Amino acid sequence: MSYTHNFLFLVSDYMAQHTMGELKELDWIKTVNKSRLSQSRLKDFILRALLSIKLNRYFSLPFKKAIYKSILGTDFKESKPLCIVISPPWYNKHLIKYLRNEYKGCKIIINFHDTVKNSIERNPLLSLDAIKSEFDCAVVYNPEDSKEYGFPLCHEGYTPIPVKELEVYPKCDVVFIGAAKDRLNIVRKLYRRFTDAGLNCFFYITEAPQNERLDDGIIYADKPMPFTEYLAREASANCLLEILQKGSTGKTYRMIEAIIYNKKLITNCPEIKNSKYYNQDYVIYFEDEDAVSPEFIKMDVGEIDYKYSGDFSRKAFFEFIDDLMTDSKFIL
Repeated sequence: MSYTHNFLFLVSDYMAQHTMGELKELDWIKTVNKSRLSQSRLKDFILRALLSIKLNRYFSLPFKKAIYKSILGTDFKESKPLCIVISPPWYNKHLIKYLRNEYKGCKIIINFHDTVKNSIERNPLLSLDAIKSEFDCAVVYNPEDSKEYGFPLCHEGYTPIPVKELEVYPKCDVVFIGAAKDRLNIVRKLYRRFTDAGLNCFFYITEAPQNERLDDGIIYADKPMPFTEYLAREASANCLLEILQKGSTGKTYRMIEAIIYNKKLITNCPEIKNSKYYNQDYVIYFEDEDAVSPEFIKMDVGEIDYKYSGDFSRKAFFEFIDDLMTDSKFIL
């Protein structure tokens, strides 16, 4: 595809260094990750401190313009209109003002990879009024947000590390890795059901309150698992378990990983039913966890092959954005 825009992609994602390899060699996009702004640890710490949401909420910190100029420079092979895609943790008024002044005529899109509600709660500098008044467009991954706010729907894309490049862990039947959030009771119920049925399970949960951590075989951790280990654990499993947080219904990383790694999937995400990859031999969609049977995991379906065709890639996301910028009905 021939793109009509150059892109500046401002992400805030500790996984980005492992999932954006396909973008590194492209001459029409520059990616800046707020989670790692410099290879120097000291410089990275200073830059992230000066761009901190918490500090900028209460203080007008100095040197912002100089910082933006040092990390956001654009040097593209071809001269094309510029589209800037930013994730919510990057937002503050100073940044938007700088981008408008520095890149005259640019289009600025805010891209939500969490729900709009959660994103605003995590960045109090952001608001619905700011989204509608300061951006040319907003893109959401969650169908419920698209219905409520009228924003176009598209997952930002994801290319996990190939299995052959991951460390090998012992095989297991079911893997769940995630934060407790509002789903801890469901996770525990399914863990007990699976282990009672003789299945080998690896469940790793963060953010569980200390007084709710049990000696039940689940790993209750204080920190998220390193991303490469997280993917390797999934690659070692027969089946992935996904339980969405309340308010979220959109396409998820877990769904994408199951499809790309050819794993069975148990999920309560309704988006899977709309996917061309939905295959009842490989996927259980549930609304009530009591309907989930261990027999699905035990069932031999032969070699799993979703016949993934690359449509979750970051390139596919930017194709969508490139087309979107020519559709006036979505411009705020």
